[in-house]
Formats: sequence, C-alpha cells, structure tokens
Amino acid sequence: MSLDIYVDPKDPLVYLALPGTTQLLAKAKCDARWFPMRVDGWSDPGPEPAADAGRGVRHRWFRANYRERELQHYAGVHQLPLTNLYRQNDSSQAAMALLWLSKQPAANNLVPMFLVKLTQAHWANPNATMDLDADILPLLRDLTDNPAGFKSYRSEQGPAELEAQLAANSALGVTRGPAYRFEEQLYIGREHLPLLTELISESLISE
Repeated sequence: MSLDIYVDPKDPLVYLALPGTTQLLAKAKCDARWFPMRVDGWSDPGPEPAADAGRGVRHRWFRANYRERELQHYAGVHQLPLTNLYRQNDSSQAAMALLWLSKQPAANNLVPMFLVKLTQAHWANPNATMDLDADILPLLRDLTDNPAGFKSYRSEQGPAELEAQLAANSALGVTRGPAYRFEEQLYIGREHLPLLTELISESLISE
C-alpha cells in the first residue's frame, strides 16, 4: 500500500503542507511515491484598487489579499518562514531532482528530506530562486553519495521523463497541489490530510 503525492517545489501551498504530509507518513507507516507537478506562480495583486475600479476588479483583489493573509497566518502559527510570496521561479530542475531521487536507494527518506530542506531554504530567503548551482546541487551533495548522477540525468533522460510525468498528471486530473492519490481516489489540498490519515490507518487495520 502506498500514497502517491504530487508537488511543485515552488508552490507555497506545497511548502506549508509538507510538515503535515511527513507526519502522516510517519504516523501511518505508509510508503509514498512522490511525483513532480507544475503550477503557475502566484500573481501579485498590487495595491488596493480605487473604489470606482469596478466590482469584479475589487473582488479579485480582496480574494488575493485574503489568500495571502491566510497563508501568512498559517505559516506564522506553524513557525514557517514565508517571504516574497509572489516571486516567479522555474522549478524544473527541482522537479527533475525529485524524479532522480525517487530512483535512488532509500528514496522514501531522501525525497521528503530534499523537499523539506529545499522549500524551507527557498521561502526563508526572499531572493532564492531554486537555482541549480546555488540551491539544488549543494543539497544533493549533502543527501546523496552520487550527486554527479543527477547531472547526467538532467542532461539525458530527465527532461523527457519530466514532461511525460506532467502529461500523466493532466490525465489524472492533477491540476493544483499538493495532491494525494490513495486507492484510486484523488485528494487536492492539505485540508485532506486528517481524512487521509484516517483512511490509511483503517486500511492498515483491515489488512
């Protein structure tokens, strides 16, 4: 029995869900398969529109403003730094690192450790970009004995495997993250973690 987890490392929703996700896996003693996905970066709503800007414009601004305040509050409660929410970064290198780590021995430990360390460093530093040389390779050197293997992977089969995975995600309906797939059912968002913990525990008892 395993849980499939879909994440975009640059997504703040994924970052905030990782502690609960790793706790679920530890509590349920469930294996996980991690897959990269791709979501758009968040758009900065800018300053509050003028009163005569139109109902739709103001409504979208208030929704975006509320979403940011909600995330900042959640991050603060859980003591998770969350800076520069609206940066626009390419997470393709991090996604390929995730795919490569999934093929390594002890992947069940390596992948969540990589994601937690990468996202914590990213959101604590407002200027971080998930850069290959500055952010990803140093972390892989700390976690694995063969970081050179990733360099070969990213220049050979990595790009094609990433695109194939993204296509598979679309076929499954994985459109935003974090997404969890358990027993053929898809759950999107960290709000489903309590239910998933219960479902996995019940499944373990019945085995």
